[in-house]
Amino acid sequence: MLLSIVALDDVWALFLFGIGVAVVTSLKCASGDISALLMVLREIGGAAILGILVGLPAAYLTGRIGVTYILCRAAGKFFGGMIGSHLSRADLVTKHWMGAALFPQAGVAIGMALVASNHFPEYRQILLSVIISSTVFFEIIGPVFTRLALKRAHVAQQ
Repeated sequence: MLLSIVALDDVWALFLFGIGVAVVTSLKCASGDISALLMVLREIGGAAILGILVGLPAAYLTGRIGVTYILCRAAGKFFGGMIGSHLSRADLVTKHWMGAALFPQAGVAIGMALVASNHFPEYRQILLSVIISSTVFFEIIGPVFTRLALKRAHVAQQ
């Protein structure tokens, strides 16, 4: 079951990543037939909104760029595993341990970071730094949690 979920997780990650890259690329290239005044208003208004929505939290989290990613990713895997297990009516052990079993990260995340860094070279350094360092972190602790989850699931089934 774990292998199926990991494969599905990778498929969803690649699918959503593709959509995200397409959206960001189209936003970067969109200038169309908009009048100069509307384009200026869009740029200034968009910058102000983006500054408020992203800039303020980013200013607070500066220096915190890898820890925040690691915590959010771990929480997403843990709670996503619980919600998915609940929706699929899995047993109690699976509900508690599936998220932890999903902690390891490697090929897909690094591949997506490389593609993103080629599409957006201005963010190459931060993308690669965060993804590679978090990959090392999750590849160290991830297998421990996966093994623990599989052991707990095996013991509970006996």
